[in-house]
Amino acid sequence: MRDSIKKAFDAVHAEQALIEKTSAYLRSSIAEKKKPARHIRLRLVAVCTSMALFVFAGIITHRAYYSPVAYIDMDVNPSMELSVNRFGRVIGSISYNTDAVKVLLETNVNNVTYTQAVNMLLDNMIQHAYLNPDGLVSVTVQANTEDTEVSLLLSLREGIASLLTSRSTDAAIE
Repeated sequence: MRDSIKKAFDAVHAEQALIEKTSAYLRSSIAEKKKPARHIRLRLVAVCTSMALFVFAGIITHRAYYSPVAYIDMDVNPSMELSVNRFGRVIGSISYNTDAVKVLLETNVNNVTYTQAVNMLLDNMIQHAYLNPDGLVSVTVQANTEDTEVSLLLSLREGIASLLTSRSTDAAIE
Protein backbone atom coordinates (compact mmCIF):
# COMPACT_ATOMS: atom_id res chain seq x y z
CA MET A 1 0.00 0.00 0.00
CA ARG A 2 2.87 2.33 0.78
CA ASP A 3 4.27 1.85 -2.70
CA SER A 4 0.95 2.66 -4.35
CA ILE A 5 0.69 5.98 -2.46
CA LYS A 6 4.26 6.85 -3.39
CA LYS A 7 3.63 6.07 -7.06
CA ALA A 8 0.50 8.24 -7.02
CA PHE A 9 2.37 11.25 -5.65
CA ASP A 10 5.43 10.75 -7.91
CA ALA A 11 3.37 11.95 -10.81
CA VAL A 12 2.63 15.30 -9.07
CA HIS A 13 5.21 17.97 -9.83
CA ALA A 14 5.22 21.70 -9.02
CA GLU A 15 6.72 24.32 -11.25
CA GLN A 16 10.14 25.63 -10.22
CA ALA A 17 8.80 29.20 -9.74
CA LEU A 18 6.13 27.98 -7.33
CA ILE A 19 8.71 25.99 -5.35
CA GLU A 20 10.99 29.02 -5.04
CA LYS A 21 8.12 31.33 -4.11
CA THR A 22 6.87 28.92 -1.42
CA SER A 23 10.39 28.44 -0.08
CA ALA A 24 10.96 32.21 0.16
CA TYR A 25 7.63 32.67 1.94
CA LEU A 26 8.42 29.94 4.48
CA ARG A 27 11.90 31.40 5.17
CA SER A 28 10.45 34.87 5.79
CA SER A 29 7.71 33.45 8.05
CA ILE A 30 10.25 31.51 10.10
CA ALA A 31 12.52 34.58 10.38
CA GLU A 32 9.60 36.71 11.65
CA LYS A 33 8.64 34.11 14.25
CA LYS A 34 12.20 33.89 15.57
CA LYS A 35 12.34 37.62 16.37
CA PRO A 36 9.86 38.63 19.04
CA ALA A 37 7.90 41.70 18.13
CA ARG A 38 9.09 44.94 19.72
CA HIS A 39 5.84 45.48 21.61
CA ILE A 40 6.13 42.03 23.18
CA ARG A 41 9.61 42.87 24.46
CA LEU A 42 8.36 46.16 25.88
CA ARG A 43 5.51 44.38 27.66
CA LEU A 44 7.94 41.85 29.08
CA VAL A 45 10.21 44.62 30.38
CA ALA A 46 7.21 46.43 31.88
CA VAL A 47 5.97 43.28 33.62
CA CYS A 48 9.43 42.44 35.00
CA THR A 49 9.91 46.02 36.23
CA SER A 50 6.49 46.02 37.90
CA MET A 51 7.21 42.73 39.62
CA ALA A 52 10.58 43.98 40.86
CA LEU A 53 9.00 47.16 42.25
CA PHE A 54 6.24 45.13 43.91
CA VAL A 55 8.75 42.83 45.61
CA PHE A 56 10.92 45.79 46.66
CA ALA A 57 7.93 47.64 48.12
CA GLY A 58 6.86 44.50 49.97
CA ILE A 59 10.31 44.06 51.51
CA ILE A 60 10.50 47.71 52.56
CA THR A 61 6.99 47.65 54.05
CA HIS A 62 7.64 44.41 55.91
CA ARG A 63 10.89 45.73 57.30
CA ALA A 64 9.30 49.04 58.34
CA TYR A 65 6.44 47.30 60.15
CA TYR A 66 8.47 44.62 61.92
CA SER A 67 11.42 46.77 63.03
CA PRO A 68 11.09 47.78 66.68
CA VAL A 69 11.76 51.41 67.54
CA ALA A 70 10.82 51.24 71.23
CA TYR A 71 10.58 48.77 74.09
CA ILE A 72 8.13 49.02 76.98
CA ASP A 73 9.01 47.12 80.16
CA MET A 74 6.14 46.51 82.60
CA ASP A 75 6.74 45.31 86.13
CA VAL A 76 3.87 44.55 88.48
CA ASN A 77 4.65 41.05 89.65
CA PRO A 78 4.44 39.65 86.18
CA SER A 79 7.32 41.28 84.35
CA MET A 80 7.25 41.60 80.59
CA GLU A 81 8.58 43.57 77.65
CA LEU A 82 6.66 44.80 74.61
CA SER A 83 8.36 45.66 71.32
CA VAL A 84 6.73 48.60 69.52
CA ASN A 85 7.14 49.50 65.83
CA ARG A 86 7.22 52.98 64.28
CA PHE A 87 3.45 52.91 63.84
CA GLY A 88 2.82 52.45 67.58
CA ARG A 89 1.85 48.79 67.25
CA VAL A 90 3.08 45.96 69.43
CA ILE A 91 5.08 43.51 67.31
CA GLY A 92 6.44 41.24 70.02
CA SER A 93 6.36 40.44 73.70
CA ILE A 94 8.77 38.76 76.10
CA SER A 95 7.93 37.40 79.53
CA TYR A 96 10.46 37.60 82.34
CA ASN A 97 8.73 35.20 84.75
CA THR A 98 6.10 32.46 84.82
CA ASP A 99 3.29 34.81 85.85
CA ALA A 100 3.99 36.92 82.79
CA VAL A 101 3.87 33.80 80.60
CA LYS A 102 0.33 33.12 81.86
CA VAL A 103 -0.78 36.71 81.31
CA LEU A 104 0.69 36.90 77.80
CA LEU A 105 -0.86 33.56 76.82
CA GLU A 106 -4.29 34.80 77.93
CA THR A 107 -3.96 38.23 76.31
CA ASN A 108 -3.03 38.57 72.64
CA VAL A 109 -1.37 41.96 72.28
CA ASN A 110 0.25 41.55 68.87
CA ASN A 111 -0.65 44.18 66.27
CA VAL A 112 -2.62 46.39 68.68
CA THR A 113 -1.54 49.85 69.76
CA TYR A 114 0.84 49.97 72.70
CA THR A 115 -1.70 51.82 74.89
CA GLN A 116 -4.35 49.20 74.16
CA ALA A 117 -1.85 46.43 74.86
CA VAL A 118 -0.79 47.89 78.22
CA ASN A 119 -4.43 48.43 79.21
CA MET A 120 -5.37 44.89 78.20
CA LEU A 121 -2.44 43.43 80.15
CA LEU A 122 -3.12 45.52 83.26
CA ASP A 123 -6.81 44.63 83.10
CA ASN A 124 -5.87 40.95 82.98
CA MET A 125 -3.47 41.41 85.93
CA ILE A 126 -6.17 43.14 87.98
CA GLN A 127 -8.68 40.37 87.21
CA HIS A 128 -6.21 37.68 88.33
CA ALA A 129 -5.18 39.65 91.46
CA TYR A 130 -1.58 40.21 90.38
CA LEU A 131 -2.01 43.92 91.05
CA ASN A 132 -3.02 44.73 94.61
CA PRO A 133 -5.19 47.82 95.25
CA ASP A 134 -2.20 49.50 96.91
CA GLY A 135 0.40 47.98 94.55
CA LEU A 136 2.87 49.53 92.14
CA VAL A 137 2.87 49.61 88.34
CA SER A 138 6.37 50.28 87.05
CA VAL A 139 6.78 51.14 83.36
CA THR A 140 10.08 51.78 81.62
CA VAL A 141 10.44 52.93 78.01
CA GLN A 142 13.50 52.64 75.82
CA ALA A 143 13.36 54.24 72.38
CA ASN A 144 15.69 55.35 69.64
CA THR A 145 14.99 59.06 70.33
CA GLU A 146 14.28 60.99 73.51
CA ASP A 147 11.17 62.57 71.98
CA THR A 148 9.73 59.13 71.32
CA GLU A 149 10.45 58.05 74.90
CA VAL A 150 8.77 61.11 76.38
CA SER A 151 5.76 60.77 74.08
CA LEU A 152 5.32 57.08 74.92
CA LEU A 153 5.71 57.65 78.65
CA LEU A 154 3.16 60.49 78.74
CA SER A 155 0.52 58.53 76.82
CA LEU A 156 1.16 55.41 78.92
CA ARG A 157 0.90 57.35 82.17
CA GLU A 158 -2.46 58.83 81.11
CA GLY A 159 -3.80 55.46 79.92
CA ILE A 160 -2.68 53.58 83.02
CA ALA A 161 -4.04 56.29 85.35
CA SER A 162 -7.46 56.23 83.67
CA LEU A 163 -7.58 52.42 83.79
CA LEU A 164 -6.63 52.29 87.46
CA THR A 165 -9.20 54.98 88.27
CA SER A 166 -11.93 53.09 86.39
CA ARG A 167 -11.04 49.93 88.31
CA SER A 168 -11.05 51.76 91.66
CA THR A 169 -7.44 50.85 92.32
CA ASP A 170 -5.07 53.11 94.25
CA ALA A 171 -1.97 51.49 92.80
CA ALA A 172 0.93 53.85 92.22
CA ILE A 173 2.45 54.46 88.80
CA GLU A 174 6.20 54.74 88.43
